Amino acid sequence: WYEIQRFDSLKVGTLPEWRRPLAQKRESFRGDLSGGLSPKVDLNIPTGFSRLYNRQPPGDDLIIALLYVGIQNYGFKGPGLDKITTQSGGTPLHDAYTFAPGDIMQNINESTVQRTTASANMAWRPFTWMQNDGTVGVDLAVTNYFQICKVNECPPANATARAGRVTDNKVNRRNISGKLSSTSTWDIRPWANLKTSVGGDYTTVEDDFVNSNGVTLPPGAT
Repeated sequence: WYEIQRFDSLKVGTLPEWRRPLAQKRESFRGDLSGGLSPKVDLNIPTGFSRLYNRQPPGDDLIIALLYVGIQNYGFKGPGLDKITTQSGGTPLHDAYTFAPGDIMQNINESTVQRTTASANMAWRPFTWMQNDGTVGVDLAVTNYFQICKVNECPPANATARAGRVTDNKVNRRNISGKLSSTSTWDIRPWANLKTSVGGDYTTVEDDFVNSNGVTLPPGAT
């Protein structure tokens, strides 16, 4: 809480993602519509949607991370042995190493994975000896990664670190497929039958992505 008190003394409002940098939200939906359009035609339409949102502080395997700055000082409470009590700019470290925990929490990392699936299957039996099937479907996966350090936020890891930086990466993958088949059966004898099948498949997979980065942000930029 000493970091929140520091921000309050500087009249800097603490954002919810600073207080709770670790968050996860999951949403999912499934639907299935099926029915007989006629005695010879059946239709089935399954759909699905899922969304997973994650927000987390910088990973603990990084130098700018809570675990690293927490365990590197070994409880040392004063200068000496290359230990420092303030980071550049004069912010008290309160026994943390190199960077203040409050500044680390200002580094916002968000990822969102969203997937939508839909398909339709139709079965048509024009004759007792013929079965026709058709299926089309789409699978869309969207992945977003967003990171931001606004102006005068985050640890002063280098000369321009507190000038602001932002990363916004997006990846879309689409899989569209279709299948048609027809099967005919001929009972030659009660103990023998002849079955013939024809059909075809179509599949296309498309990927598109955009990666963008910005540094030296204007005040309030998101």
